[in-house]
Amino acid sequence: MEVWVRRHLQHLRTTFWSCLHPRKRANAKMKTAIASLLLVLGGARSTRAVLGGEQPEPEAVSRVRNETSGESRTESQAYIFAMKRGTKSREKMEWACGMKQEVENWNVTTATASERCLLRPGACHHVYWTTVEGFSGLFTDEEVQTIKECFEEELDYLEIDGMVEKTEVVGRQLPELQVESQAFPKVGESDVVTSKDLEARDALAQSLQGEFHVTDEMVKSATVKEQPLPTALWNLDRIDQRDLPLDMTFRYGTSASSESGVGVTIYVLDSGVRISHQEFRYWERDESRASYGYNFVDNIYEADDCDGHGTHVAATAVGRIVGVAKSAKVVSVRVLGCAGVGAVSDVVAGLDWIAKHAHKPAIVTMSLGIRVGEWSTVMEAAVSTLMREHNIAVIVASGNSAMDACNVAPANLPETITVGACDLASKFSSEAGNESPYEWSNTGHCVDIFAPGVDVYSACGGHERCQQVTDDSYTWASGTSMAVPLVAGVVANILERFPTENIYDLKTRLLTTSTVETLQLIGQREGTPNRVLYSRMNAG
Repeated sequence: MEVWVRRHLQHLRTTFWSCLHPRKRANAKMKTAIASLLLVLGGARSTRAVLGGEQPEPEAVSRVRNETSGESRTESQAYIFAMKRGTKSREKMEWACGMKQEVENWNVTTATASERCLLRPGACHHVYWTTVEGFSGLFTDEEVQTIKECFEEELDYLEIDGMVEKTEVVGRQLPELQVESQAFPKVGESDVVTSKDLEARDALAQSLQGEFHVTDEMVKSATVKEQPLPTALWNLDRIDQRDLPLDMTFRYGTSASSESGVGVTIYVLDSGVRISHQEFRYWERDESRASYGYNFVDNIYEADDCDGHGTHVAATAVGRIVGVAKSAKVVSVRVLGCAGVGAVSDVVAGLDWIAKHAHKPAIVTMSLGIRVGEWSTVMEAAVSTLMREHNIAVIVASGNSAMDACNVAPANLPETITVGACDLASKFSSEAGNESPYEWSNTGHCVDIFAPGVDVYSACGGHERCQQVTDDSYTWASGTSMAVPLVAGVVANILERFPTENIYDLKTRLLTTSTVETLQLIGQREGTPNRVLYSRMNAG
């Protein structure tokens, strides 16, 4: 009976939100209440309810990441335990997880009780205490019961460690551009185009390293700069102008701001970043604006990219050629594996790390999300706390399920800037063409703004994306993942001029200066905004 109740409560938690009014974001308090009820009943077992059905735990979640634990998948389950805020349970959690020898403010009545509360070595993977208070790891049923008894009233709720995925559309056919000059990729060779091809829009245009010589000081200067664009960089071309057709130029900078993200740091919570790629280098010295934060997948410092998703995202945000905020810095916080899949517990660890180490003004990109119909109260709490208490803007993808973004986490959160992907029918021609949301982009009231996200050309950092991964290789990608960094770049440019602006005013400024009423929204969900990203807001 108890197992039946637990499973059907999981089903209730999954399906309840699909019945909500589409114009309202998910109620975090209600989800917390359901999670607390699960805690009272003993938590869930080794299967999760997904849209009313059951499936085995994914390998990314249930894998034993610490071989010293000695437990097999059938004997342990990945859990996240969340403590009540303000209980000051950090020392106690560290002691229970074997990270601390003794706890001054925790009086254990007997040695037997003390030994019982000390968990098995390697059971805990992460301890959180900044955005949320809690810990995660692989625990047996007996250990779960021990944790409940040892933490008693301090424990708020527990949840099974879920799975997150990159919000990229995989398998889309690459665009075939006609060869107009050496600046354009040839058919079948779109993944081996070098920076020289990107630095001029055709043979007669001024190149970025030719007559129009680029220096770091020029990029940072408070003047209007004009970057000639190849057709491939239609996404940059679209966001710096209100009207169509595209003019094959990216303009940035005013007398008041360089509009290049000077002094701003973007934390890319993703699959890692190839920090040696030329897109992240300064123009006049062989140094990178990209650096490693931490790799929570492998629990090491080096947060390199083996998928390529994070590198593509980072370069679109801050790349010196393909990016928006060309002087901003980027920090790689790796939470996704080589297939673009990761664990919620690692994402929470990444958010917690950013809260402790962020150099402000700061932005976080989350081109990822939990599968439709699944939720994570602890991840949503971590994102909300990072924004509200640390004043760090979080830009998230709406997802690519062609459904209501309010049914996807963390896109459903009201504090985030949730980005949908749009497409332009004439992006590779000189015509005006129709502009509309990408056919697979999630839409609805929870989307705040749209940005180009189809056939986006940026840095390559994964071996399955380009024939050879080098520091001057590029590739295509599509999805709401690709729209997020464009918005992050524009937000970085706003923060350059208004570095202390709070996240709410920042979001208002972004949305009120966007380009409106250009999207074809016939047949779209109620509440879908008719807003497209505009990058020249500092120009008026």
